[in-house]
Amino acid sequence: LKTLVAGTHLLQLAGHHVPASPLSEHPPLHCRRLHSLVGNPHGSVHEQVSKDRSVHKQVSKDRSVHEPVSKDRSVHKQVSKDRSVHEPVSKDRSVHEQVSKDRSVHEQVSKDRSVHEQVSKDRSVHEPVSKDRSVHEPVSKDRSVHEPVSKDRSVHEQVSKDRSVHEQVSKDRSVHEPVSKDRSVHEPVSKDRSVHEPVSKDRSVHEQVSKDRSVHEPVSKDRSVHEQVSKDRSVHEQVSKDRSVHEPVSKDRSVHEPVSKDRSVHEPVSKDRSVHEQVSKDRSVHEPVSKDRSVHEPVSKDRSVHEPVSKDRSVHEQVSKDRTPKSSA
Repeated sequence: LKTLVAGTHLLQLAGHHVPASPLSEHPPLHCRRLHSLVGNPHGSVHEQVSKDRSVHKQVSKDRSVHEPVSKDRSVHKQVSKDRSVHEPVSKDRSVHEQVSKDRSVHEQVSKDRSVHEQVSKDRSVHEPVSKDRSVHEPVSKDRSVHEPVSKDRSVHEQVSKDRSVHEQVSKDRSVHEPVSKDRSVHEPVSKDRSVHEPVSKDRSVHEQVSKDRSVHEPVSKDRSVHEQVSKDRSVHEQVSKDRSVHEPVSKDRSVHEPVSKDRSVHEPVSKDRSVHEQVSKDRSVHEPVSKDRSVHEPVSKDRSVHEPVSKDRSVHEQVSKDRTPKSSA
């Protein structure tokens, strides 16, 4: 409407006949102002318009540093030395920092690596394997289940390489540079994050990765692969249960090293105590007596030796003190 009314009046000034309209009969305030400007006999139409650049001048006051600069470089030299106009942008990176800090969409991915971390931390299933890899070597050789992720990084590389969307923003800073002064232009952008939000909303690029977690997810969900290992711990469990081979060994290896190889010495020992009985010669007085009463049985049958002793303990005391003849007998 402003353009239509202003154009009508300019055509009338140029000598063209333009039929009157209700707008021209009662022009609004801005048209009246234009009438007053056009009706000024002291300058041309363009001069009045160029003088009445106040609307633009108010905007281009921030540009006052640059506008005269193209003519007088001395001002710009001072500016080029005093980079305070630009430096606040480079120093006060808060506008970009918000973007770089508000990388929460990506950071959550990079920080919330809990899916991977759980796998990498919960390597307890594999860690014992790192000692005896013989069980898992077919897995470690045929890494085809995991390797396609680590080798075919093309899905992520496309994202990391095709940074052109962001790079254009970071390179073409002309959009943002005036912004750091007057954020009002871009505030709708900062509120309407629709430029960036499609990334955070349309996670399809990442979702393909996060959905196509089937390589890893079956591991985290279907633990059957690992469960077979954790259930079929029989190789380790036999060791961990039958630690009797190693446990005494871990204290004094010097005695048991050959024993740990040939358990035949000890294994019958636990059944046939005769080996130890021979060892327990110091116990020969009591141990064979308690088990093999054959030595004493004639005595226990013929209690005539002991019976008077039970009454007169003096004889038995002498015997119990001087056991050497009896034990030798």
